[in-house]
Amino acid sequence: MDLLQPLENLAVSAQKRLGEVRFYSMLLGLLVLVGFLPLLIPGIPKGHDIYYHFSRLEAMTNGLRHGIFPVLINAKALGGYGYASGLFYPDLLLYPVGLLALTGIGTVAAYKIFLVAVGLACAYSAQYVVWRIGGSRFGAFAAGILYAWSSYFAVDLLIRAAVGEFTAFPFLPWIFLGLYEIIHGNPRRFLPLAIGFTGLVLAHNLSLLIMAIVTALMLAFHVHLLLRAPGRVAWVVVAAVLTVALGAFYLLPLAEQLTTTKFIVSSVAKGNIAVRAVPLTRLFLELPYMKLEYWIPHGIGVILIIVLLQRCRLTSSWTAPERYRDAMLIGGIVSLLAATNFLPWEGMFRVLAVLQFPWRSYLPATAFLALGGGLTLAALTAGDPVRERRWLGILLVGCGTAWWLNVGYIYAAKIYEGNMFKRFVPGAKQEASGVCYLPVGSEPFLYQTRGDVVLATPDLPVTVNRSKYGVLEVQFSDNTAGATLELPLFYYRGYQARLTTPDGKSRDLSLQSSGQHLAEIVLPEDVPAGTVTVRYVGSGLRRMAVCLSLTTFVVVVILVVWRRRRKAKAAAASDAATPQSM
Repeated sequence: MDLLQPLENLAVSAQKRLGEVRFYSMLLGLLVLVGFLPLLIPGIPKGHDIYYHFSRLEAMTNGLRHGIFPVLINAKALGGYGYASGLFYPDLLLYPVGLLALTGIGTVAAYKIFLVAVGLACAYSAQYVVWRIGGSRFGAFAAGILYAWSSYFAVDLLIRAAVGEFTAFPFLPWIFLGLYEIIHGNPRRFLPLAIGFTGLVLAHNLSLLIMAIVTALMLAFHVHLLLRAPGRVAWVVVAAVLTVALGAFYLLPLAEQLTTTKFIVSSVAKGNIAVRAVPLTRLFLELPYMKLEYWIPHGIGVILIIVLLQRCRLTSSWTAPERYRDAMLIGGIVSLLAATNFLPWEGMFRVLAVLQFPWRSYLPATAFLALGGGLTLAALTAGDPVRERRWLGILLVGCGTAWWLNVGYIYAAKIYEGNMFKRFVPGAKQEASGVCYLPVGSEPFLYQTRGDVVLATPDLPVTVNRSKYGVLEVQFSDNTAGATLELPLFYYRGYQARLTTPDGKSRDLSLQSSGQHLAEIVLPEDVPAGTVTVRYVGSGLRRMAVCLSLTTFVVVVILVVWRRRRKAKAAAASDAATPQSM
C-alpha cells in the first residue's frame, strides 16, 4: 500500500480548487503555522540565550512605556549601572515585540508572535527568491519548506534562542537574489542585495560578517563572468554604499564606541574556536545529541543532503539559473565543511575567532542548500504534476522529521526539567550577555558591593534619585572646590549631564570615563548647590547618522515608487498600441 497516496489525492483536489499559485503559497504558510503549534503550551523552552534577549525586550518595553525611543541603554541592568545593549546589538526589528507587550499580552506572548512572523518571513522569502530565479512554483515551495523547517532554524529558535541569528534567516535569500541579478541578470536590480544586507545590519552583527565573507567568495567564484562585464561589480559597490547609508544610524555609533573605548568583546574574540568544530559524522543527522564537553548543534538535516544528491540525476543546458543553482549547491557543501576542522581554525582562520563557533556556517549552508535544492527539484520535476506530488510527500516527511525532532525534543526536555521560561525576573548575571559590551578593566558586578551611590572627591553631601526610567538625578550641596562626582553608571559615549541651580538656571557639563570606567563629571566651583540630571541621548555623530538613514530610506522609497509607476505607464501604453484581434 502506498502510504503517500491519500496525501497525493488531497493535494490534487486542493490544487484544482485553488490554482497552483495560491495552493503552494497557502500550503507553505499553513505548514509553518502548524510547525509553531507547540507555542500554545504555556511558556517557552528556556534556550541558551533566552534570558539575555528577554532582558533586551524588557528594556525596550520599559523605555517605550516611559516615552524613550530608541532605547539604547538597558537602564535597569547591572543594578542600575546600565548596559548598552541597544548600542552594540541591533534592536530595531524587535520593537514590535515591545509594542505588543505594552498592549497587555505580556512579553512572552509577544515574543511567540514574533517567532511565528519570522518563520513566515523565512518561508516566503525563500519561496519568492527561487520563483524569481527559476520560475517554478513547486521549486519555490520546496525552497520555502526546506528553509523554514530546517534543522538549524529550529535549533536557533528554541534550543539556542539566538534571536539575532534567527532574525537574520529571512534576509539571506534576498542577498542571493541580488547576487544572481548582478552576476547573471540585470545588475541594475541590485536592490535585493542591499535589502538583504540592510536586514542583517538590523538583525545580527556576526551574520552580517559571515554573509559579507560569503558574498566575496561568491563573487570570486564567478570572477570569470565578472571579468567579461566588469561594470557589474560597480553595482555591488552601489549596494554596499546603500546598505551603509540605510544602516548608518546603527553602524556609525557602533563604530564610534569601538574606536573610542576598548570593550571586553575585543578580548573574548581572541579565543580558540577549533574545539567547537563539528565532527564529520555529526554534520547531517538532525538527531539531538547527548551531553558533550563543548555543545554543538544537531546536524544540518538529512533531507537537505537528499535533495542535494538529486543534482546527480540532472543534465544541464547551462542556463543562468542552472549555473547559479550549481554555485549555490557548491556553496552549501563548502559552508558545511567550514563547520568542521576542514578549515584550519587554529591556524590562518584564527582571525575569525570573533565568530565564536565554526558551526555558525550552518546559517549560509542552510540557505545555500534550501535555495539550491528548490531549484534542483524544479528541474527534476519539470512541471510534471505526478513528480511534484511525489516530492511533496517526500518533503513533508523529510522536512517534518528535521523540524519536529528538534522542536519535540526541546519541548519534552524542558517540560520534564521544569525549564520553561514564563516571565522575566531581573537580576540574573545573564542579563548582560557575558558583560561583553562593558569597557575592558571595569568591574561588572561592582554594584553588588558599592550600591547605588555617588562618590564625591572631595567629599560633600550627595543624594541619588532614579524616579524616572533612564534618568539619574544627583543633588549636591556645599560644593566649594569643584568636586568630582563618580556616578553609578558604566560609561558610554553619548551620556548627557545637565546642571540645574536653585535659581532655575541650567547648563551642560562635560562627562568622561573615570578610572573605574564609570561616568564622571566635575562640578563648577561657582555652583555651591544644585541638581545634575544624567540621561543617555547619544552622540552628535549618532544624530547625524539617523538623519542620513532616514533621508536615504525616503529617497529609496520615492525612487522605487517612481520606477514602478513608470513601468506601469509604459506597459499600459504598449497595450494600447497593440491592435486588438477581432
